[in-house]
Amino acid sequence: MRTIAGVVFAAAVVVAIAACTPPAPALSDPREILGLAVGHLREAKAVHVDAAIDGTLMLGSIVPGLPLGASSGGSGAGALALTGTHVEGDLDLVGERADLHLEVPALLGLTAEVREVGGDVYVTSSLTGSGWRRLDDASGSQLGSWRPMAWVGDLQDWLARPAIVPIRLDDAACPAGTCYVVQVVVDGADVLPSGALATGSLGLRVDRLTLDLRIDRATLRLSQVAVALDLGDAGKVDATVGLSGWDAAVTIEAPPPGDVQAGPLLP
Repeated sequence: MRTIAGVVFAAAVVVAIAACTPPAPALSDPREILGLAVGHLREAKAVHVDAAIDGTLMLGSIVPGLPLGASSGGSGAGALALTGTHVEGDLDLVGERADLHLEVPALLGLTAEVREVGGDVYVTSSLTGSGWRRLDDASGSQLGSWRPMAWVGDLQDWLARPAIVPIRLDDAACPAGTCYVVQVVVDGADVLPSGALATGSLGLRVDRLTLDLRIDRATLRLSQVAVALDLGDAGKVDATVGLSGWDAAVTIEAPPPGDVQAGPLLP
């Protein structure tokens, strides 16, 4: 009986001490907040991604000569509304593996799953028939290859550039709880060193990039990122990306060999 009473008393003392311990002071410097968040990214093992995407892409401006959606004036602009587009899945940051599910209602109701395992990219979709396709060099160059740890280094270097001026906004609610909010607005050539995003034969010039980064005050991990891209003649894209399940166990395997055929993305 004395043992139980002693345990209860000790627990009460711990609770009382914890209640009297002042919370960690709030950070005020937006560069410090971003630096700490990027530091956590470097140490991250895995994360779950959930992104809602809206906006319009002018396909003819991205891929010249593309016949899809050509306008009546013959410009071939091909406006693609991204409303309802959704991406969700897991990233194994240490193993450099990814498993993402994609929905694009405006693109003939496209649903797809993309996996990258050991540098190989596999795709199955409602537009490519049954089974999986392991992308060949031509198709793979269109999607590129992801190397998240390299991205983190590039992000750190980019944030350190004098032209990048983060602004701390008021704290706000976020999926993780309460978050610091840091905004970065970048124009023209400062978006990337080249001022353009080039993936294979695609050329996307970003006129303005606006990022609202919501960083969990308790853990200093990214919880949510709101992205606004002004692509000039190529359209505008808005996305809200939720990041959760940091360092949770993730298993991502290549599809069964019997379900895979090599070749171009489209039959």
